[in-house]
Amino acid sequence: MITLKTAIIHSFKKLAKTSFISEVVKKEVVLNTENPALLFLVNGINGLIGKEGNSVVYGQFADDERQGPFPRRFTEFVAVQDDEAQFIELTHLAMDQLVEQAGNQVLSTGGHILCAQYSSGASNFFLVASMKERDGIQLDENYVPKRV
Repeated sequence: MITLKTAIIHSFKKLAKTSFISEVVKKEVVLNTENPALLFLVNGINGLIGKEGNSVVYGQFADDERQGPFPRRFTEFVAVQDDEAQFIELTHLAMDQLVEQAGNQVLSTGGHILCAQYSSGASNFFLVASMKERDGIQLDENYVPKRV
């Protein structure tokens, strides 16, 4: 079981097999961490990738070890944690980096991007996950998860 501290969902639209990104939506308000559908969603993703021994330090789109500004800003965020404004700023930076790199990759696609800060056991996690619409959970017009 996880303890969800903060979460937000952003999105971008990208035409497959092109570099064209038509829309980027970066939300300014975090989601209600008591929302059962949001908890279900984050728990589900945590169950897939949040297992001990299966950690990812950083992701990259290329083999040139490009990290960009995210690792430094993440380190600054970890030093204060639980700062909602810094969480939102960090997720906006993550989106900027994802959108920039997705635009350079013809096979990449857009979608909804879930960013969440949570704890599981004695460990803290920061999750950035691309989501595709699936049965069970839908997002309303404000990107608030709801169960169907």
